[in-house]
Amino acid sequence: FHRKGYRKDTKSAALTGLSSADLTDYLLGTYAKTYGCEWDGIIPVHIDHIVPLSTAESIEDVKRLCYYTNLQLLKAHDNLQKSARLDYKIG
Repeated sequence: FHRKGYRKDTKSAALTGLSSADLTDYLLGTYAKTYGCEWDGIIPVHIDHIVPLSTAESIEDVKRLCYYTNLQLLKAHDNLQKSARLDYKIG
């Protein structure tokens, strides 16, 4: 948000479309689907925007890109390697 000059004026649940608990469950499910196992709570992870926020051209785009279906839990290393690319494949 800040790099694009936007301020967060909406609650996280309104942006993501899920409560904190449901978002946590969803993200843990994306980790299991990507890596074939549950997150152990030890490996550093990042919440990744599948379509990067850097593609946003308006505040409305940013809001759409924060919806839960555009989020996934990735190992920190994988997310840093992915950066803002759309064509990155894990593993």
